This record gives sequence, structure tokens and C-alpha cells, in this order.
Amino acid sequence: HHRVKNNFQIVSSLLRLQSYNLKEDHFSAVFDDAINRINAMSLVHDIIYKQEAFSNIDSKEYLTKLTEQLKRSAKPKEIDIQVETGRFTLRIQTLIHIGIVLNELIMNSIKYGFKEEIKEPKINIILSKSDNQYNLKYMENGVGIDLKDYKKSFGMDLIDTIISQHEGTVKVYAEADWKTVVSVSFQEDIS
Repeated sequence: HHRVKNNFQIVSSLLRLQSYNLKEDHFSAVFDDAINRINAMSLVHDIIYKQEAFSNIDSKEYLTKLTEQLKRSAKPKEIDIQVETGRFTLRIQTLIHIGIVLNELIMNSIKYGFKEEIKEPKINIILSKSDNQYNLKYMENGVGIDLKDYKKSFGMDLIDTIISQHEGTVKVYAEADWKTVVSVSFQEDIS
């Protein structure tokens, strides 16, 4: 795991170095997205290494550290991110997948959802478990998601692909206080 973590850092550093040579903001943003995805995976290995537990990882610890890391990349925007989850463990691969999903959702909110007119941007993440069924509910109070754009984005395709590997579903809708709600139900791979 230590070696894997080092490899993630090397790949992330190489991408960052390469992005310095790019002139167009669009391409730099693509590299930043890739770096954030790698960092989400690397964080799992960092937690494993520190707690010396190689099979299951505390979901609350991981989600809290992941959201803090992503929040730092949101500068200069101040975003209130709340994480609600019970203290249960998840397998490494499941947490990596959840990390990638949350990375996509949070970065999408930062880039597109929290326009200047949103004075107090908020994100609420709830992860719950019932038997072998998990539910991840992501809510944000930004400008709202355009469902046509949602269907065409690479990030959302990535989310759909990851969740389908866990026999899951993804639903996108709005609620009274939350302009964008993404509800993900999935099962943990027990193989």
C-alpha cells in the first residue's frame, strides 16, 4: 500500500508538471480533474497506511478527509460541507469508488453550481447502510443541474459506470432547499 501510495503521488506530480506547459485553461482543467481523481484514490491508501488496517476502512474518517481535501481545492470559495454517516467500515475498492463519485460531484458543484449569486454555498452528504445496501445522498444549494448537460458529461458517465459495477442506481432531482440532489444506491462487492 505504501508503494501504491507513492505511485499515486508520482503520477499526480507528473500530471501537474505537464499541466504547467498548457496554454489553454480548458486543458489545464482536464489535468486538474485527473489529479483530483488520483488524489481521491490515494487518500484511501494514506488512511490504510496510517491505521495499518488492510481490509476495511472507517467510512466517516475517509469521507471527512476527502471532503476537507476537496474543499481546499475550492478556493477562493468558502463552501460549507457537512458529512453524515454512521461508523461502519467499507472495503477498500468500495471506498475508492465512493471517493471518485464524490470527487466528481463536489468538483462539479464548485465549477458549475456555485455561481457568484450563491452567497452561502452548501453541500450535504449522507451515507447510510441497511444490510448490504448502501445509500449515498449528495445535496447542494447551487444553481441546479441541467439534466441535458448531466447526461453528456464525462464525470457523470464515470459515476454511472462505477455505480453499475456495484449493482446500483443513480437518480438526479431537486428538493425544496437543495437545487441538486444525487441519490446513489449500491451494494458492496463482497467477492
